[in-house]
Amino acid sequence: MRRVALAVKTPFEAVFVALYLIVIFETLSGVAQLVGLLLPLVVHFVNIPLTILTRRISENIVSRKAADAPKLLKQPRDFELQRNEIEELLMKNPVRRLNLSGSKGYLRITPKDHRVEPIEIKIYGWKQHQNLRDLVISFSSREPKVKALEYPYG
Repeated sequence: MRRVALAVKTPFEAVFVALYLIVIFETLSGVAQLVGLLLPLVVHFVNIPLTILTRRISENIVSRKAADAPKLLKQPRDFELQRNEIEELLMKNPVRRLNLSGSKGYLRITPKDHRVEPIEIKIYGWKQHQNLRDLVISFSSREPKVKALEYPYG
């Protein structure tokens, strides 16, 4: 998802860098000092809708790729644990904030064997969080049950 967002956002950021360079050169020549002071604020406020747009586009692309289950099953696995090898599942919601940077959520899978490091899956979008949450609820409620916890914020 990050690669898709980066690919969508890069051309816009290139324009911002070019604008910054122009304003810096104009400010050094003494022509537009007020514009040079206000440009960081303008860039910050323009970045807000751009961030929303890139997140939604990348989330939609990732969701479409995830819909093709047979293709996903053929791909190599990052890890594999049996249900009886899992001690608990801990899920943290992604936090929405006004600046949109927010904190990212995660799903932490703690194995019963404490010599093995917990596995953490990062969650970047609210839709992605809801889909993963449904999977965790379904998985943890089957026999043998797996302890599942959720931290809403923080």
